[in-house]
Amino acid sequence: MSAKSSKDRASLCAFSFSDGRQCRIPRHKANSRYCLAHARKIRHLEEADEVANEILEPISGSFISSAALTQSLVHLFAAVAEGRIPPKQASALAKVSSVLMKSIDASNDEFQTVFIPTYWAQLVRSSYGDLPPYTRNLPQPDPEPDPDDADDSGDSENPSS
Repeated sequence: MSAKSSKDRASLCAFSFSDGRQCRIPRHKANSRYCLAHARKIRHLEEADEVANEILEPISGSFISSAALTQSLVHLFAAVAEGRIPPKQASALAKVSSVLMKSIDASNDEFQTVFIPTYWAQLVRSSYGDLPPYTRNLPQPDPEPDPDDADDSGDSENPSS
């Protein structure tokens, strides 16, 4: 009798509820593990994870540049256009990104006030990881003249002394 019940159980949905009960609905397809309802729910959860990863990937580091935030917004727009994310949720995420963009601008101003301006550019560049060297050369600050060099140059101008 247990052999028959295990064969019957094999044709049923493999979904387990939080209280330990098993779904008793037959599997949707022979090669599927779940009934139609649970297969849809699981597919929806997997797609939601994919969309979240696409949106968060550019801004997942400890530093968020405005270009990375823009890239995330592009992924958000595409997900809404494809119907993979509800417009109401996208609106909330866009409002949060607006706040983030303002904080990035304020951070940029503060950072450039405290540190040399080229350091901000280096920080943004490093946030992109390994990229080919197709960026323009950043202007280097003029080095402070060495007082010892100034004395040497004065002697070379007047060779008769």
